[in-house]
Amino acid sequence: MTIALEFLNFIIPISVIERKYPGGWQQCRTDYIGEADGPARHDDQLFRLGAMDPFSMGLMVNEWEEMGFQIERKVKGESRWNHGCIIGAGECAPTLPCVWLMVADDGMSAWMKPGHPYETNLSKRS
Repeated sequence: MTIALEFLNFIIPISVIERKYPGGWQQCRTDYIGEADGPARHDDQLFRLGAMDPFSMGLMVNEWEEMGFQIERKVKGESRWNHGCIIGAGECAPTLPCVWLMVADDGMSAWMKPGHPYETNLSKRS
């Protein structure tokens, strides 16, 4: 499945949300997906929050980091996305390397890289 990208996008694997978000995926859904036209979208593997400007995106990322998500990490001195990823709509790649995210050629949708350890299938859960 894919998620549509709009403006600025903060994407988190649902399997990471289940482990790190207080109350897991169920609580995250309650907290963010209540509004039909809200900034949250998801497929069976990825959760997307949107923002219209970099300042708002930064505040959003800080909130998730305060919950214990390690959004970015260094690998051999190079910054990479870890538990989350930021990408702008129309961009063909995230702002930093992200090994678990695939982006459509037009930059308008994204999906989980098949076979990545973050890959999950919610339909197999109770």
